Amino acid sequence: MLEYMRINEETVRDTLAHSAYRFWSALRHQYGMKFSWVKGLFALMSFIAEYQTFLKQSDNPNFRTSTGYLYPCLIDRTSQTPVEPVYFFQDTWAARKLFALKPGHHFDIGSSAVTMGILSQFSPVTMIDLRPLEVSLENLSFQYGSILDLPFANDSIERLSSLCVIEHIGLGRYGDPLDSWGAKSCKRITACAETRR
Repeated sequence: MLEYMRINEETVRDTLAHSAYRFWSALRHQYGMKFSWVKGLFALMSFIAEYQTFLKQSDNPNFRTSTGYLYPCLIDRTSQTPVEPVYFFQDTWAARKLFALKPGHHFDIGSSAVTMGILSQFSPVTMIDLRPLEVSLENLSFQYGSILDLPFANDSIERLSSLCVIEHIGLGRYGDPLDSWGAKSCKRITACAETRR
């Protein structure tokens, strides 16, 4: 019995510590390392109050609640839908172009995996990146490669994209070598793409 109580107490302590860590992580992620503690704590208290109300109302036998899975999302209640305009317009532009061209196969270097996953449902897409893709999806394939040394012959690719990538090359952010002339990767991209005359 004593052993059971000790184990149970350890479980409670682990659960509380885990929940506290997740709360702290949520605050840090959503408000930053130097977030307004007062604003963040008020938002957290509001979340806890709503969670308690939710528990009292919960009568769905198919939905189990547990503090171990709590991750307070405190900054989503906004007056407008948040959107990053550069990526929004860039990705929708790319989608419109791809849908109009209807290529037999499209290649992309280093762009958003989410965007390429969506586009792959209309035309087969191969993603080239230094970082392996850990998910699989029909019509979406991955090939390891660097924009600085593309594994393709010149004039061999019919359709090729690289969205918001070139400006990052040479900064070391994604594991590429530091190089103040990183934008020279443009030459390799244009060499691989078929020239339309």
